[in-house]
Amino acid sequence: MTPRRRRLAVAAVIVGISALWPLMIWRSTGSTLGRLRAQGLPTTPKELDEWRHPVPDADNLATAILDAQSAFRTPRDTNTPFLTNLMVPPHPVDPTLLARWRTEVGYNREALEALRAGRGRTASHYPVTVQAGIPISPFRYREAMALARVCALASLTDAESGRPGEAVNDVEDILLIARSLEPEPNNLSQLFRVVFIETAARATALSLPRATVDEGAWKSLQDAFAKADDLQGIRTGLVGEIANADRGFDLMTPLGWSGDFHSFFYHCSGRRAVDQDSYVGCLGDLLDALNHPFPDAIRLGEAPTLRLRSQHQRLSKRFGFSPMSSSGVTRGILSQAGCLAYARSATLVCAVERHRLAHEGRLPDKLSDLVPALISSVPTDPFDGQPLRYLRTGESYTLYSVGQDTRDDGGQIGKPFDDTRGPDVGLKVGR
Repeated sequence: MTPRRRRLAVAAVIVGISALWPLMIWRSTGSTLGRLRAQGLPTTPKELDEWRHPVPDADNLATAILDAQSAFRTPRDTNTPFLTNLMVPPHPVDPTLLARWRTEVGYNREALEALRAGRGRTASHYPVTVQAGIPISPFRYREAMALARVCALASLTDAESGRPGEAVNDVEDILLIARSLEPEPNNLSQLFRVVFIETAARATALSLPRATVDEGAWKSLQDAFAKADDLQGIRTGLVGEIANADRGFDLMTPLGWSGDFHSFFYHCSGRRAVDQDSYVGCLGDLLDALNHPFPDAIRLGEAPTLRLRSQHQRLSKRFGFSPMSSSGVTRGILSQAGCLAYARSATLVCAVERHRLAHEGRLPDKLSDLVPALISSVPTDPFDGQPLRYLRTGESYTLYSVGQDTRDDGGQIGKPFDDTRGPDVGLKVGR
């Protein structure tokens, strides 16, 4: 064979491989998606729209949340203590500080009233529009978080002002925001749902023991936190990311990007198909991991999470963006474990306070004393599978999980919203 024919043969092989490679990868991707369709899960934006059910405005919790966001006003005094953090305030509170709290809460009274209109609504559906290929939700995370912190401050203010019923309602309003996000099919919404549940749990521990909350109110709040101890939200978020995966990769590397040979080659060589198949496969593996109890779900989710992180770093370095950039899927299972730890700790706070009411102010010696009268069983720690820890110090107590490092640090609770890193995860309750 002459050198010229040899070069032509090599070129023909390269062209043939380039033509067949995307088809082979497409078949692999189709196999992954087919496995998910067999479970009745959507795998395209159209299927996702059909999978979600519209909710009439009068019954839609999302409508009340959006009305509250529209009425929300940025606090005038952002330096007000305990408005921008949820650390333990003094008890009793100085009257001057309490007056400042009442002023800030009153400044957003209209937003709080709009939020309370959602009480009793159980269904939620945020309308989504597509702009430049990107699904846009009207839910504004920053404003909703600020509103949740105003609710937490309102709970503390009401508790210090001798209005225990209103203090409980304020905490339940934070859980309303979290509940509105549970059906949202994107992982970012589910990560914020975790933050709202943590905010409600911390508000419960900091505010309500200061007030004379009755048995019925504690039971109602205990049931609300028990409902938050659920994995449906994170599953729905992962399903949405799978269904929108193709759209996400289109945005990252638009075909025909003028003058960008690397982007064109990324598509035509089949490399984009390889990355998309890997991404969808990892999300599918995370969904499968969530079929197992914690902490097994954490262990089974480690490998796909590491693959997603590696892929995110590589694509972000090359394109400045990846489908993982805005979704936060690499944090999903660990964040959910932290959410379960807070929801279960808050459930136990309610049960412990109900025990205190029934036993003339006496704390239980151990959590098993609450079974079966107040809880069916002691909740497990999602990070190590052992019962949640209970530590008494006089009239105060701590309920906690060992956290991400699985080491018992003796109830040394980390800072608020630290993504479950650091020491233990849980709630301190004082008197």
